[in-house]
Amino acid sequence: MEFFHLLKASQKSGKKDAVIWFTAKSAARANLQLDVALEDAEIETGRGKDYAKPIRTDFPVFNDLPEEEAIDFTWCERYVLSDDGRTWQLKPDAVSGSAVEGAAPEVPAEASPAPTDELRPLARLRLPQRLIAHLLNDAEQDQISLAQHIEIGALEFKEEDSHVQGFLKAIENTPDIRELTAHVEWKLVKAVKNVFPLDKEHEAELIASFVNAWVKAEANQRGQLVEDWLSGKQPATQPTETGTSGAESCDEKFSVEKWRETPLTELHTVAALPFRQRLLAQF
Repeated sequence: MEFFHLLKASQKSGKKDAVIWFTAKSAARANLQLDVALEDAEIETGRGKDYAKPIRTDFPVFNDLPEEEAIDFTWCERYVLSDDGRTWQLKPDAVSGSAVEGAAPEVPAEASPAPTDELRPLARLRLPQRLIAHLLNDAEQDQISLAQHIEIGALEFKEEDSHVQGFLKAIENTPDIRELTAHVEWKLVKAVKNVFPLDKEHEAELIASFVNAWVKAEANQRGQLVEDWLSGKQPATQPTETGTSGAESCDEKFSVEKWRETPLTELHTVAALPFRQRLLAQF
C-alpha cells in the first residue's frame, strides 16, 4: 500500500510545510518507516514542536510526485489539501507541468513549451515504474517525458505483460532489489531483456526467478548467470522460495497423493508459500 503524509509546520516556526510518501505492507510498518524518516531528518512533531503530528492523506495522482521516502518541502508550494483534508489539488496560481494520470497537461495555446519542460527525473518514479522505464529504453536514461510517464503508468497495471508482471513478482519476493543503485537497476533490466526478449512471450514466474537470482548474485557472477540462463542450464535448476525446483514443487511436493501422505509433523505455513502453491493448498 502507498502512504502519503503531510507535515504541517507551525506558524511561529517559520518553516515550510512538507510531505513524505512510501510503500509499506501495513499501516504499522508505514508508521515505523515514518518515525525512522523523521528521526533521520531530525524533525520533531507534536505540541510545542516545529511540526504538528503527520497527517495521512489520500495518495495524489499527479506526475510530479516527490521521490519515495524523501521529505519534500516544495510540494505544498504547488498543491493544497481540499476542504475534506485528504484530497490534493493543484493551486490556482501554481505553474506545473504535471497532470492527472491519463490526462494531457494544460498548456496555453499560444505558449510553446521548451522540450525540457516536460522531462522529469527517473529517480522520482516508484521502483516498478523505474524498471518499466528501463524496459522501454535501450539506452540508460535519467529522465523521461510526460508521454513516457503516462505509458509507464498504464503498463504497470497491464496484467498480460509477462515482463511487467515478472518485475512486480520479483519486487514482492526480493527485498534486496530496493537496495540497487540506479545504474545497477538499468543493468538488471538489460540482463532481463537479454534472457527474455521483448518480442516473445515468457512466464512471469520465470522472469521473477531470474531477477531474484541476479539480484542475490555477486556482481562478478552475474555475467555467468546470464550465460547459464541463455544456455538453458539455469531455468531447470533455479530454486523457488521453498528451496525446490519448480517442477518438484508443483508435480511432487504439492501433488494430491503426496499431500495426503504428509505427516502432521511436517506442516508448513501456507502464507509463506508462493501464490500458485497457496492456491493449490487451498484447492
